[in-house]
Amino acid sequence: PGNIQGRHIREQGPRGAVLVECKEGNVESIERLEVDVLRWHATQLNITACTSRAEVLGAIREHLEKLLEQQDPDKPCVLRLVLSGETELYGDLLAAQAQLRADVVAIIAAMSDGRMWLEKFRLDLRPPQRPEGVVGSDDISALLAEAVTDPDFHENFLQGLQLLRDRAPHELADEPVFQTLRAGDVQGQLEPAAA
Repeated sequence: PGNIQGRHIREQGPRGAVLVECKEGNVESIERLEVDVLRWHATQLNITACTSRAEVLGAIREHLEKLLEQQDPDKPCVLRLVLSGETELYGDLLAAQAQLRADVVAIIAAMSDGRMWLEKFRLDLRPPQRPEGVVGSDDISALLAEAVTDPDFHENFLQGLQLLRDRAPHELADEPVFQTLRAGDVQGQLEPAAA
């Protein structure tokens, strides 16, 4: 009995069979045989401590080197790598995921001599949690709330919309938004959006 070869990532680790020798109805010996020709391995690397793309690639290289040392040298490894953690690099890494995958493939090729292949590369990252009351540049509701009371923003906003107001069809002149903007009431337009 046994499964002699892992066929996908859900069949990780050594695979083989059990050889049972019997003589005259009695079990003489039981031997586990590892007969698989390659192994599947899923691994996750937390990159929370990394502050640059170079550090991420260095952490990947170090992680894969350790993994390769643990592998049977006669059994190639098919690898699924997931990068996880909370990082300021969240947006940059998501935007460059294809290039990052290519970098991982290059790292594996350079270090494994054909003993490791990448099956799948995935990012399971999230942006850092900000302490309550701290506004991040991506917190649109907080930025809108700040804009509601900023007179400089009001002036720039009205100037930016001047061309739109001047070129809008006459039929729109009675629309509440245009009446409010014509009156210079930026706050009245921003408050509902910031709520």
